[in-house]
Amino acid sequence: MKKKGFTLIELLVVIAIIGILAVVSAVSLNQARRRARDTKRVADIQQLRNAMLLYSNSRADYPAGSGVNLGEGNARCLDDDGLHDNCAPGGLLIMERVPGEATNGHPEYVYTRVDANEYQITFQLEGPIGDLAGGNCTADSEAITCT
Repeated sequence: MKKKGFTLIELLVVIAIIGILAVVSAVSLNQARRRARDTKRVADIQQLRNAMLLYSNSRADYPAGSGVNLGEGNARCLDDDGLHDNCAPGGLLIMERVPGEATNGHPEYVYTRVDANEYQITFQLEGPIGDLAGGNCTADSEAITCT
């Protein structure tokens, strides 16, 4: 008489295969999330670079500030008068909502005016993205670079 069903070995093999697939998919998902966060950071920085160019074209200068955490405090809005908590009506609005780092525990986007012709925004990437190596990065009027 032949019994119907699966042997214990067959069940253990199926469970092991499912476990391996779950681990592989979790690792892939984490990598995709990291890349998505880094892509957003690069897009935010490119937006900020464009806004700084508009500001510079309007004022022949860059906004005042050293070590300013963008997207929070007095650096939530950029108009033709600089970085503010809220932009005043009537002025030239350049960026109504300045982006800031959204991930808790991750360093902010930090803005520093070097002089009338230059600024720096420092930020971090979790890994390589595009031509950027990841790690500590700096954006200025010329380019975005990572070390």
